[in-house]
Amino acid sequence: MKIFMAGSFFGLLCAVFIAAVYSLATTGDLNILKNNGNQTAAPQKNGVMDLICELQVDLDAQLELGITSHEQPRINIAKIDFDKRSGWYQGKITISENRAGNLEFDAKNLTVKRPAMIRRFNRLIRSEQFVINRVSGEFQQSLIMDDGKVINLIRGTCAKVIKAPL
Repeated sequence: MKIFMAGSFFGLLCAVFIAAVYSLATTGDLNILKNNGNQTAAPQKNGVMDLICELQVDLDAQLELGITSHEQPRINIAKIDFDKRSGWYQGKITISENRAGNLEFDAKNLTVKRPAMIRRFNRLIRSEQFVINRVSGEFQQSLIMDDGKVINLIRGTCAKVIKAPL
């Protein structure tokens, strides 16, 4: 029974992800361009944007930080709150909901940053950020270390969650 329930939950999660990716593939963007790029619509500037993302740890970053366990790609939820000028996403190494980062945005990118000053991976992390490209859905999380080095830790693709009008 447990296997059946786990399989059902995983199937539902996959269906939601496929629907979100299909939405991205059919619109070609995160709701910025319309009519195959010929007509530009105003990008979202208020309210909340819910995203579903398929993310994975970058292998080079994993080796540089000494992460020895194999990290599987994951499906994560992200949220951008334009009114509060904040954002977050779920996961192990994240800008989490209870410590959301500060949102900066323009027509092309959504950038969420926050200072960190935490010791992790035997190094001091000065700040962290993630950027989501509004046109392609590309996701990139970076850590800025105490020596100024930028480590691009997590990458993937996000799509806007389109809720059914029920």
